[in-house]
Amino acid sequence: MQKKYIYIYILFLVVFFNSCAKPSLKYNRDQQQESVNSYHQEDKAATFGPNPIQQFPVVLVFGPAKARGFAYAGVIKGFTEEKIPIGAIIGADFGALIGAIYTHSETVHEFEWKVLKIDKDFFFENIFDFSFLTGSWLRDQRLNLKLEEIFQNKKIEEGITPISIGVWGEKEEQMIFHREGEITRLIKKSMTRQKDLSEDKLQQQLINEARALNIGPVVYIDLYSRGDVSELADVVLTPNLVEVSAQDVDLKSLSIYNGKLSVLNQVQEIKTLVGIKGEEEER
Repeated sequence: MQKKYIYIYILFLVVFFNSCAKPSLKYNRDQQQESVNSYHQEDKAATFGPNPIQQFPVVLVFGPAKARGFAYAGVIKGFTEEKIPIGAIIGADFGALIGAIYTHSETVHEFEWKVLKIDKDFFFENIFDFSFLTGSWLRDQRLNLKLEEIFQNKKIEEGITPISIGVWGEKEEQMIFHREGEITRLIKKSMTRQKDLSEDKLQQQLINEARALNIGPVVYIDLYSRGDVSELADVVLTPNLVEVSAQDVDLKSLSIYNGKLSVLNQVQEIKTLVGIKGEEEER
């Protein structure tokens, strides 16, 4: 009989301590979860290591150039290979064509392939001279086909990189910049240059448009050295195009190479302005 009571007493103790232990276990788990949550909150708020370096992408300025404008493609190639970010492109005339091809290409290889397809049909004084005697009308039609082949009715705002295309205004010495609209139509208008617009005012309008974006250093590519723009732009690149005339389409590879070389010659200066550390600074 005593053994029976002893067993009942032991069973009672087991049940009692087991019921007491469960709340304690639940409390510990809740406390642990609160501790973990608190840790993660502190971890999110904490900052480890040096502050990230802010970078400022360059704004490239491409003006009229005819066949020498292939150097613009080399400049773009130099920036991409050096991993220098391009924030926007301001372009007019042939510079608008090269810039638009880049902003609407998926890869650099696609961009180069399209640029190399540009031929002499893209170069003549006035694409809107519809004189049947001179053949300008036929050249205009060929240009339409080639532009449609490249851009396929795309719009400026659909590009990967923003571009602003300068179109000659009705008033003298005035340029209107477009960031939206059909590329083919605007490039044709941009390539119809007004002869009475001075080179200095053209450069100034292009660079002022780049400045207005206020996103990073302005890089002007000077292909003719007709005016000093060093006070207007942050960087002036001057590719060596002594051997290339305005009509030397066959020398496009040389122009592209020299355009890229002009970037490499000033790459440390550009990276400093952008905020990219050089090898010596990283050490």
